[in-house]
Amino acid sequence: MTSNRSQSDDGAQVAKSPPLTALWCAVAVVVAALGIYLAGVAAMSAFTGIATDNFFWLWSFLAHIVLGAVFTVGVLVIAVRRCLRGYRERDWRMKSVWAVVGVLILFVFVSGAALFRDGRELQIAKSVWRPILYATHVVVPVLLLGLVLGFRRLIFGQRRWGVIPFVGATTLGVAGLAFLHGQAPTTEVSVAPENDKLSYYPALARTASGDPIPATALMRDAECKTCHADVHADWQQSAHHFSSFNNPVYLAAALETRADAIKKYGNDQSFNFCAGCHDPVPLFSNSLDAAFDDPQNPVAQAGLTCTACHAITEVAHGATTTTRGNADYTIAQPRQYPLAGSDNEVLSWLHRQLLLTKPAMHKQTFLKPVHKTPEFCGTCHKVHLPEKLNDYKFVRGQNHYDSFVQSGVSGYGARSFYYPSHAAENCATCHMPSRESDDLGATDSRIRNHLFPAANTGLPALRGAEDVVELHRNVLEGALRVDLFGIREAGRIDGPLHAPLRPELPELKPGATYLLEAVIRNLLVGHHFTQGTADSNQIWLDIRVTDGAGKVIGRSGALDEDRRVDPWAHFINAFVVDRQGNRISRRNAQDIFVPLYNHQIPPGAAQTVHYRFTLPEDVTGPVTVDVRLRYRKFDRELMDFVSRDLQRPELAQFDLPIVDIAEDQVEFAIEDSPAEIVNLPVDIPVWQRWNNFGIGLLLNGQAELRQAESAFRAVQPLDFGQGSVNLVRVLLKEGRLAEAAELLAGLDSRDDASVNWWTLAWLNGVLQHRLGNLEAAEAHLRRILETKDAELAERGFDFSRDYVVLNQLGEVLFDRARLCRAPSEAKERERFLRAAADIFQRTLQLDTENVVAHHNLSQLYKELGDDESALAYWHNHLRYKPDDSARGEAIRAAREKYPAANHAAGDVVIYDLQRPGGPGRDAE
Repeated sequence: MTSNRSQSDDGAQVAKSPPLTALWCAVAVVVAALGIYLAGVAAMSAFTGIATDNFFWLWSFLAHIVLGAVFTVGVLVIAVRRCLRGYRERDWRMKSVWAVVGVLILFVFVSGAALFRDGRELQIAKSVWRPILYATHVVVPVLLLGLVLGFRRLIFGQRRWGVIPFVGATTLGVAGLAFLHGQAPTTEVSVAPENDKLSYYPALARTASGDPIPATALMRDAECKTCHADVHADWQQSAHHFSSFNNPVYLAAALETRADAIKKYGNDQSFNFCAGCHDPVPLFSNSLDAAFDDPQNPVAQAGLTCTACHAITEVAHGATTTTRGNADYTIAQPRQYPLAGSDNEVLSWLHRQLLLTKPAMHKQTFLKPVHKTPEFCGTCHKVHLPEKLNDYKFVRGQNHYDSFVQSGVSGYGARSFYYPSHAAENCATCHMPSRESDDLGATDSRIRNHLFPAANTGLPALRGAEDVVELHRNVLEGALRVDLFGIREAGRIDGPLHAPLRPELPELKPGATYLLEAVIRNLLVGHHFTQGTADSNQIWLDIRVTDGAGKVIGRSGALDEDRRVDPWAHFINAFVVDRQGNRISRRNAQDIFVPLYNHQIPPGAAQTVHYRFTLPEDVTGPVTVDVRLRYRKFDRELMDFVSRDLQRPELAQFDLPIVDIAEDQVEFAIEDSPAEIVNLPVDIPVWQRWNNFGIGLLLNGQAELRQAESAFRAVQPLDFGQGSVNLVRVLLKEGRLAEAAELLAGLDSRDDASVNWWTLAWLNGVLQHRLGNLEAAEAHLRRILETKDAELAERGFDFSRDYVVLNQLGEVLFDRARLCRAPSEAKERERFLRAAADIFQRTLQLDTENVVAHHNLSQLYKELGDDESALAYWHNHLRYKPDDSARGEAIRAAREKYPAANHAAGDVVIYDLQRPGGPGRDAE
């Protein structure tokens, strides 16, 4: 029998037909080159802290996985066969070498497979096993290479494979891959200047490429659900999901807005104003017409999808972060991982495992720094009505953004009444609370809630989702507080005041008239309450006065038989009218013109409401007053419109839920009545009750400043700093500058922990400016804008973004320039003019449409001799400035049409609890 083996020069037996051919060597070179390239990019990212991987890197990783699996499995099979052959032929050398090769290649395969399945299946992503497995996968191939090269004749047969060819080929491969890596695009495509065009005007949105985005690319929610089941479940019940034609209220308004646009302009382009935020899928896929033709098709029902939100790459205009709102964002079609969307089960599995193993690129694509900023939310939650929509001029709409960023809650506003211990970083702090989840990507088993719980109880109620209504109810309840604070004799705003009510209470006299003082405090809402659709959000005080027999002797805010709210109630909303004075009652944004009144409550502020009633001569005690602050998302007038417009009569009869946000109750004894009274203690510091009462009076306007002064003087003995600071606000509004200066001087000399230095600096800056002490005013205002101390850093405060303070400083600098009149002061004058211009430019970076800044810049550039810039800013000033004459005409017409709203818009508003014909009162 002829042997198939021969003796080598060194005595070793070698196979005539080598087990590892040139093809296997080539595969080994490619796998090695890919591995070194991948590891190098990963190491560079870890060392620099900058993500340097891209989609070419992902494809290379997939190639490494596939070829590596083929190579390791193939070599493992060969190793097993050679071991068996060595065992049969009693060739211990062959058996031993191939056994070691087999064990090492098995280590490589197992460690690679474990790392590739680095997701929910193994849960090793953050365990101690990952670095061990990774080290094994990197080190063992080096050992294997040494073994192979040491026994290359046994392994490669007669062919001599040297170290230099292998290393050289691998090096060339790594260099080629590195070159291709540098040529490959990153995760997103930046906006080129030529593509920065408003194709979707009057929405300010644009696509990164300038081209439409296929609807399928923006409707990948089912894929998101695979790894983010809890996030998807939350989003599926959110108002964001129901932002489009799957929302009947929006659909009815959209149909009217579109019909109005076609009537005015002969096309529906102006509807893009709505679609930029509400209908991204049909808008960017150029299928809005199809959506209107069939509102039930999937594109029209998509809402604000996962991808539509997370595909936004920037909220910027040029190089500057934009705060214009109106969908002023750039969206790009996200690049998908290799094999995404494949219907083949194996390829789909590979795609999923690739994503689980290397999620960094996915995170970089779908979660960008801009998503964590208030500007990201502000791009849709700040609105102006452009000329293209209303056929008139710029009119401000809802504005959550500025309301938040200029408040104490955000830590950017230096003029708030109250401040939190730590600033809310962004909108998500409140509206995306953390919750437990085992979703992939969860941090410490927690995720951000994508239901965005807030206040929209209407949409889930219409869908019958009572559990979601309850989640919104939980956010609403306790967000504000109502306090029955005081009662005045004679039923007048200047009548003798008994306050605070409880523990002390006056005895009421039969036949006497009283004025009840109720105070609403915004406790937890970081923007004006109610913001957004303030014309249709229905929030009101329901107050009732009953005698000892339970008879209702006074009522305001009751529901009538059709569950409509008494129009003479006190509403915490805005009564908005069109140019003819007709109420905006159908979410008809194209007609919004001016509010007749605006009763929204700023963050960290309060509102004081007055109620008059007369006790009957035969009243029996005790007299009980109870009050509830109530919320209903949509008023009945809007629901009637939706029912008619969509021909869905059941909507007109639908009983939307009413949430009682806060309540209070007090019992009064009647003079000479033996009835006992029972009142629960009030868990609010007395100084704060007085302070809230004064804040509400201050914000009610000029007519109630004297009452506000009395309230803050009552605070002083309880908390001198808080009372005095707010008293200064009153004195400045009344122009009593000498008294304000004396009080501020006293505050400056005290070490009062209750007084925030930045509020004092603001008041001092305003005071010194009015007194003409411009240098002192500038110093106070610059201190607010430029101080960066440990306290501010710890609490997350940054007052350099308070554009009201910036504008005040700009006006001070402008006035300093005006005082430089002599020819010798020309340079000094120009220096102040340019410094003032720089300050107002800072304002425009924070608020693009700021009227004060545009007006001052037009004057400044005129003084500097730059007539072209002066004219441009003057045009902007005219564009953004309200048309006071036209607004006056609309308000006059509205006052005639709506007596209840006219009453609520008065300088001093007193609600009559015994108005004839009011709902909720017992029959006479």
